[in-house]
Amino acid sequence: MSKIKFIEAEFHNADKDRRAIRQRLERFLKTRRALERGIVPPDPEDRDDRLRWETELMQIGLGREGQDRVDRRVGRLVERRAAAAGLSHLKLDDRRALEVLRNGVELIRIRTEHQADEIAAGIHSGMPWMAPATDLLWKLMRRSVRNGDAGFRLPPVLLDGPPGIGKSIWARQLGTALGVPRCGVEATAEQASFGIVGTQGGWSNAQPGRPLLTILKHLIANPVVVVNEAAEAGVATSTKGNCFGLTEGLLSLLEPSSAASWQCHYY
Repeated sequence: MSKIKFIEAEFHNADKDRRAIRQRLERFLKTRRALERGIVPPDPEDRDDRLRWETELMQIGLGREGQDRVDRRVGRLVERRAAAAGLSHLKLDDRRALEVLRNGVELIRIRTEHQADEIAAGIHSGMPWMAPATDLLWKLMRRSVRNGDAGFRLPPVLLDGPPGIGKSIWARQLGTALGVPRCGVEATAEQASFGIVGTQGGWSNAQPGRPLLTILKHLIANPVVVVNEAAEAGVATSTKGNCFGLTEGLLSLLEPSSAASWQCHYY
């Protein structure tokens, strides 16, 4: 497995940042006051002289005014750093939920063509009537190996066939064989795109979409996402006339360039 950065945000320890910034500012102010008092700076090559300088700095007080200046500057710098990190607009619980992405997420890859052959053969032996889908999967896995892809990417696949032949079962077996988590969305039960892309924070039942929740839970960036009965999906319309269709939700994730910079509605 290889690991990738998954979120355009920086994770900082606010308390640690605050302490570090305070120490730098206090030292800067003490150094300036030491020079104003005529204290000779240390010789960088002389260890004893450096110790003398540190002792001199420790004896310099900042006073109430100096501490107030440091406090104000620390507050402003911490706020600006938090805003630049990209998470300051979130509630504390939501920031904590995203903390698991601090060190990136794993990508499951197909390492060898032999592994691709074994996965395809295992799925085919259990469901030989799904051979067209399995054959497509097999070719894509071998191509991924030849391309040296960091993770296996299965392009959007539409399984079209009569009811009861095992389309959903094939998708479940795919996730198990690849060793990736799977999440499912029932298009007939969820008439809007919310199950895929999530709900904006202003809604009373707001939450992230199921694919993102699956990634946050397992820390694997390429799960299998199955949309059952996609052709039967309806469109939800708000009281203001806004439409929230499954198709619109899927488009931003299926088109590669928009998917690369996709933004979660909830977060």
